[in-house]
This record gives sequence, C-alpha cells and structure tokens, in this order.
Amino acid sequence: FNIFACSGTTPRDLKSLRARYTIARSDQALSEYASSVLKEAHKTLQQAERVAATAQTDRVPELMLLAHKQIDDAYQIASNQMYQELQERRQSALEAGAYRQALEKQSATIVTFNEFTAQKTNDFNLNETPILLEIPSTELFKEHSAEIQETALSGIQKIVRLAQTKPEIEITIEDHTNEHEITKQDQKLSTQRASTLLQTLRSLGLLKNRIEYKAHGNRFPITENNTALGKIENNRVELYFRQKALL
Repeated sequence: FNIFACSGTTPRDLKSLRARYTIARSDQALSEYASSVLKEAHKTLQQAERVAATAQTDRVPELMLLAHKQIDDAYQIASNQMYQELQERRQSALEAGAYRQALEKQSATIVTFNEFTAQKTNDFNLNETPILLEIPSTELFKEHSAEIQETALSGIQKIVRLAQTKPEIEITIEDHTNEHEITKQDQKLSTQRASTLLQTLRSLGLLKNRIEYKAHGNRFPITENNTALGKIENNRVELYFRQKALL
C-alpha cells in the first residue's frame, strides 16, 4: 500500500522540496537578510517529512505548500532588503559626491599626517588656501575605539603648536567611519572620537573658541567600502585649518 498515493504527493515531491531548501540555505543573501524565515521553512519541511512517514499523509501537501511559500517569502525579503540597500548606497554616493564637490570649492591643500609631522610649522601657509589634514583613524585611535594612540600624541601636539603660532586660524575636526558597524554605532563612535580629539587639543592649550567638531559617521565615504583598502581610506579624521572669517 502506497501512503503517498492517497495524498497526491510523492517522495519525489518531498525530495524536490528538500533540494530547493538546500539551495536557498546556501544563498548568502537569504542567510543574511531572511534567516528567520528560512528557519521556519526548514521546520515546516521537517514536519512534512515526519508526517509523510506516518499514515496521516493528508497534511503533507499543506505543509509542503507552506514550506514553498516560506522559501518564496525569504527570497522576496532578501530581494527587497538588497534593493533598499542599493538605493541607500546610491543616495550615499550622491551625498559623498556633493561632499567632495564642497571640498573642491574650498580649494583646500590636502596634506597627509606623515607629511604634516615631517614639515616645520613655519612651512604651512594659510594665507591663500585652507589646509585639509587627512589622518587615517588607525593612526589616531585604537581600533574601534575613541582612545587616542600614544604614538599620535607628537602629531597632535604639533597641531596645537601650529595653531598657537598662527592665531588667525581656526580648526574644524570632521570624523568619518567606514560602515564596520551598524549606522547607530558608527555615529556614536564618530561622535566619541571627534569629541575626544577636540578635548585632547584643548587640554594641550588650544583655545575653546578656535576649534569645533563634526561627526559624520559613515555618510561620506571617499571610496568603496567593499575592500580592505577602501575601509581604511574611509575610516578617517579630517582637520581643516582655515583663517577666521571676518565679521
């Protein structure tokens, strides 16, 4: 007596469903965006297989249909989430483009941290253009932290000396993260780092009214975040040295 004959479901149908689930489980997007729905599909599939081994096979088609629907839902959820992230990346790219255009309009002279520490304070001329000092966050802070690296202190002290010898300038700290964490954590870390650097500069003698900070989080990448080098470049601190605006 074939128990599958009564339900209209064959062992091949269950095997096909199992194969479909296996393919879905190996899909990285589904694992990332729809893992909970995929787990429910697995439970339903296992239940269908258990019921198929009993005499109550009339429930098997219903369970199989549900499992197929759950797998379909997982694909749809993953697709929707990926589309949303794509739109967010496009928006982020537009914002980043506008951000870089704003920098270009300022006509700032871009200097790396190594170049800055190697030059003498008197070598910097702020009469014509602002100076943008770009510093990889790893050179200033401990990894995923707002704690200042001891090796960065000499460079930070030089920033203060430059400001003290040029009382006509003001400094803006702009901190950027690289999407290593979720957005809220990125923003929190960015704020903590910028605030810590500001407080350190003040503690070394920089006057309060000559410095401010902005924490951008991961909103303004300067390159893609999908490579190790890109993450390093985006995870940065920018210091702008400008002449004070005349009132």
